[in-house]
Amino acid sequence: MKKKLIQNLLMNRHAEDLHERIAEAIPETGVRGQSIARQVLADAVEVSQKHDKLDPAELYFTICSSTAAQLTDFLQGTKSAETAPRSLAIAQGILNDVLTSKAGRKKTSGASRQEQLAEAQSRRREKIKEDHKRVDVWLTPEAVNNLATIQREHACKSQAEAIELALAAAVEKRILKPTGNA
Repeated sequence: MKKKLIQNLLMNRHAEDLHERIAEAIPETGVRGQSIARQVLADAVEVSQKHDKLDPAELYFTICSSTAAQLTDFLQGTKSAETAPRSLAIAQGILNDVLTSKAGRKKTSGASRQEQLAEAQSRRREKIKEDHKRVDVWLTPEAVNNLATIQREHACKSQAEAIELALAAAVEKRILKPTGNA
């Protein structure tokens, strides 16, 4: 639960400012459910303020965890009480997403966790098939800079490719010369 956001909305006694804060939390994207969600949140905050129920957890539970009928009863006497139950349920879903805290960083991949793990395993199996061997070593900052220089000057796609190039040159006792792609 985004307790701080709900608490700030409950402590705000100015209707204009309340609607601005709600608009910041639920931006306008042209989806009808969002406008209903904004109105439901504003009305719920006003009803809570009117009855001096200023507990953020209680308001969160009322908005997000109650049924559409229970929410309609809570919102009696407001514009939102006249909203169709189906629209109210859609608004509750939107408000649940907006008012629920989500730990960690935002999702950056469209793939599910299982799909990401499957792709990683697939890449690992391919490397094993190609007879690659993983070598974990610690390098000094100077060695890392040298590796980056080799990677840049020889247009290597990865650090592994740069290390392979440097090792091959060392075994063959030849000097790596820049390719001119730098």
